[in-house]
Amino acid sequence: MNGVEASRNIRRIERESPIDDDKQRETSRLNRGIPILAVSASLPERERPTIVDAELDGWLLKPIDFKRLRRLMRGALEVEARDPEIYRPGQWERGGWLHSFPPAGGGPRQSAVRRTASTRAPYNGAPLSPTTA
Repeated sequence: MNGVEASRNIRRIERESPIDDDKQRETSRLNRGIPILAVSASLPERERPTIVDAELDGWLLKPIDFKRLRRLMRGALEVEARDPEIYRPGQWERGGWLHSFPPAGGGPRQSAVRRTASTRAPYNGAPLSPTTA
């Protein structure tokens, strides 16, 4: 099983067996599911639709820059850490998040996707910025 297949299986399990919010880890509650980042030595930007379709949350290319990895991991819990790291065309090699945080309890942010364990909408692929998220 590769990473794309693993992500698809995790999302399927989240939909089939949702966990109550009060029993989820904080990262799962904030992200409306387990945050999943692809780490790959060979993930070209043209493959972005594949990882979006598999409902991954972000990516990082090898060799791993551990300072960069720490910044991306902070984005699993902190909006101010995530928003500057959201995908922008032409910056694929940096790695980053594919979408902003879904809002807590409210409607979806503009151009963002609201994800829940039972209903996880696929990301539409549009780049988000802190001013439009």
